[in-house]
Amino acid sequence: IFLRANGAKLGDVAQSMTIHGGRGYVVVNNSGVVYAIDLSTFEVRGVIRNLVSPRYVLFLSDEKAYVTDLYAARISIVDPRTNAVVGSVDTGSHKSTERMVRFGRYVFVCCWSYDDTVLVIDSQTDEIVREIKVGRQPDSMVLDRNGKVWCLCGGGLSADAQASLWRIDAERQAVERSFRLDEN
Repeated sequence: IFLRANGAKLGDVAQSMTIHGGRGYVVVNNSGVVYAIDLSTFEVRGVIRNLVSPRYVLFLSDEKAYVTDLYAARISIVDPRTNAVVGSVDTGSHKSTERMVRFGRYVFVCCWSYDDTVLVIDSQTDEIVREIKVGRQPDSMVLDRNGKVWCLCGGGLSADAQASLWRIDAERQAVERSFRLDEN
């Protein structure tokens, strides 16, 4: 579909897509770009470049979005009106960020590869305000209607790896409960 609409291949690898403002934002991980496409024609309407290995996009407004990254110790701040990277949130020793959810002004971010942390970012200041320890390799998150962030952790590849599910109270920014996921 992309090739027919644009006369070029999408790239390597289509990681995720987010819909915002009538456009689909297709994150192409290994190619280091995000394509803003028309949802009716699939034609490219904009390209976000200067990303290392993008993973997911979270729109905070029509003027601001966060893009997580597999291999960069930062979350890129993008202006969707211009498709330009306008800043970043330094994630320090956390070199791999994945999915995000928003609760009010705060954004919860999984730190995935060989990590065990959920970052909490104040989206008004673009600064990390809290680090929450969870299980190994957190990669998926959702926010439920009760203000609870549910974080799934894969556990990693080692013999003692243990998958787990964590419930975080978004208001208090604290773990409430964890569940070990056994193989059986």
